[in-house]
Amino acid sequence: MKYIKTVNDWLNQDRHFGQEAGISMGFLAILLVLYKLLTGIFTKVPFISWRAIIGVLLIFALIIGIFRIVEMRRK
Repeated sequence: MKYIKTVNDWLNQDRHFGQEAGISMGFLAILLVLYKLLTGIFTKVPFISWRAIIGVLLIFALIIGIFRIVEMRRK
């Protein structure tokens, strides 16, 4: 139970925009790389390329940046 409380406290702490964006982009990158590696190991077919992974991360960063600009203009 101590582990669950520690994770819950970490998830509920206040963060700045840069930290939130970094955590979400890192999580997305880890998921995409794991997907590429696992599908490559089990099927020997590359379902996603490194170029596609980088493209997805760049589009995600652009979307996060646009949301941040809209959020700052509303304040």
